[in-house]
Amino acid sequence: MLGSPSSGRRQSVIAEEAGDDDIPGRKPSVSVQPRQKLGATTLSRPQDASTISLMRHGTNNSLRRQTTMNNEASDNVLDDQSMAVLQRDATFRYQKAQIRILQDELASLSETRTKLQAKHDATADEVERMRLDHAALTEQVEQMQALLDKNKSLQGIQEAKQRMLETDIASAKAQVANTRKNEKHLVRTAKVAEVRLNEGTEELRALKKELEDEKTNQGGLAVPRHEHERLLNEHQRLEKHKAELIAAFKQQIHLIDVLKRQKIHLEVSKCTDFSTD
Repeated sequence: MLGSPSSGRRQSVIAEEAGDDDIPGRKPSVSVQPRQKLGATTLSRPQDASTISLMRHGTNNSLRRQTTMNNEASDNVLDDQSMAVLQRDATFRYQKAQIRILQDELASLSETRTKLQAKHDATADEVERMRLDHAALTEQVEQMQALLDKNKSLQGIQEAKQRMLETDIASAKAQVANTRKNEKHLVRTAKVAEVRLNEGTEELRALKKELEDEKTNQGGLAVPRHEHERLLNEHQRLEKHKAELIAAFKQQIHLIDVLKRQKIHLEVSKCTDFSTD
């Protein structure tokens, strides 16, 4: 490339290798020694002095001019041949210097290429490592996203279950309150039944005593039939009422036990649900 530092360095190295006169296109300074002039040719025929002198003078001038022209032509031929040889040698040295410079540049480019290839390989390894890290991170993110979605789904299920439990707890609380109310009512009813049972028992005992006293006062005489039947019917009625009261009392006691067990079961179920959550 023209004007580059490499081109300038190449030209300087070529100039050092080939020399200033070896660069193609530059005319070398060649000094050619002129040949010695040929001697004048003497005439053999005698002439008179003036004619001979004039002829000799003209002949000498012609010979001198011819010799000068021949010498100049010979010098030009020698100059051209020397110039061709010098130009060929200069071209060879110039091309040799160019080859050496190109070899140096090729070695430098090869070294640079080796370094760049090593950097490229290192960069490729780094890119591959980053790609693997990215793939691993992507997989982790996908796993975390799946776990998050699963947790959201479980959270929704737990929230729905919690709402159901809250509804069940509210219903259980209402049922417990109703059970307590029924329990109190049954306790009061049982107490009333117990009082009535005690009263009936006392009344039955009084009637039995009255009957025995009546028998004793009459000295074992027969009691009138209608009175006997009345007392017997009253006794049967009281016995039946007593049996009904006892059955009702037992039923109420059983119901109270059932309600108590149901209350305990609801409280245990409530504690179990909360511990599970």
